[in-house]
Amino acid sequence: MTDRSSVEYIRRRKEYMRDIYSNYWLDAGERIYGFSEYDQGLCKLLIAECTEGRRILDGGCGTGYPFAGHMSDHGYSVCGIDIATNLLVKCKRSNPTIGVSVGDAENLCFEDSVFGLTYCFYSSWYFPRLMEAISEMVRVTRKGGSVVFDVQNALNFEIN
Repeated sequence: MTDRSSVEYIRRRKEYMRDIYSNYWLDAGERIYGFSEYDQGLCKLLIAECTEGRRILDGGCGTGYPFAGHMSDHGYSVCGIDIATNLLVKCKRSNPTIGVSVGDAENLCFEDSVFGLTYCFYSSWYFPRLMEAISEMVRVTRKGGSVVFDVQNALNFEIN
């Protein structure tokens, strides 16, 4: 039995997500899932929550579809971070206005309090240490800003 809190388990999980599982997401967002009503509702929520400036962070942005692209298209300055370089290459190719950084959501490469809004959708279940990722999202968000993320539920019909 693997101890899920072990450093080796965490390293292997992140390596798998970065090098193997990310390939699935190169086209799955657009091809399989699309821009659902649920996604559209999340975008409306983001716009309503972004009251502390227009600079926002998408933690676990993948290809940028649909959230980073939607927010960028609506005039927000979006920075996306993901552990998978291949996904960020596609993100940048699809929407050159999105700033991208290869990085780990559990150890963000940004200074404190630089974003008015930080969000993470469809990614939190991939983080071996979710509380560290949430703590980092809070750290990089300005006082008065918002941190918004979803928690996946396989029993939700629209998500499933």
